[in-house]
Amino acid sequence: MHTTSYQATSVALERTLTNKFKLNSDMVREDSSASMAVALREALLNMLMHANYYESAHLQAYAKINYYEFINPGKMKIPVEDFFITNKTATRNPIISKLFVQLGKSERAGHGGEKIFESAQINNYKNPSIETNNVETKLKIWNVDYADSFSGKDINDRERSILKSIISTPTHTLGRKEIEKNTGLSKKQSIESINHLIEIGALIKQGKSRSTKYAIPSSPMQVLAQMEAMPQLYRKILGQLMDDRKN
Repeated sequence: MHTTSYQATSVALERTLTNKFKLNSDMVREDSSASMAVALREALLNMLMHANYYESAHLQAYAKINYYEFINPGKMKIPVEDFFITNKTATRNPIISKLFVQLGKSERAGHGGEKIFESAQINNYKNPSIETNNVETKLKIWNVDYADSFSGKDINDRERSILKSIISTPTHTLGRKEIEKNTGLSKKQSIESINHLIEIGALIKQGKSRSTKYAIPSSPMQVLAQMEAMPQLYRKILGQLMDDRKN
């Protein structure tokens, strides 16, 4: 891809982030687009640097309502489970990769996946995912939280409120009574909703009897990636505290 084409695509993707913001606990507007801009840039570079250009299939980048999708021909050179948690790289096109790094367009080689996952943690978005086979590689980056990633056909408003209640906690885990307290749902409503969420794989049950908790499913890869992203999150929180003291 010509440099101007890369720049045009990168600008087009970043324009979709315009006016993206959230309110913190003090109802103060916080810009959530900066880390997403980095994530989208790294996803675009990843697609360009790791594509199999001997295949006839095109490289594709889509900006959907709730997520972005990047598709390139060719199978990944590293295991899928390592993409978001390792700084190791095995690029298919080392000359292209080196060029982008030297031009200052990319983070350190092998850190793109970490930056993409880190953005989701900072913004409390649904975790990104990547899948690959002998034909192509697909990377999906969400710009909504876990609860909003489900369509109205998959879950109803009660079930969505339960998911939002759970993802609002640091551990993404809550007991039934805590869910009822946070959502205002009755015991019957919460049990019916929780059971359906478990049935469709949106929740998992942990523990037994009174110690039963309900949690957001996470793969071992996602757990490791979340642990690696924690230092950056702590630095962000510390920076916000320091800014508050200055003001």
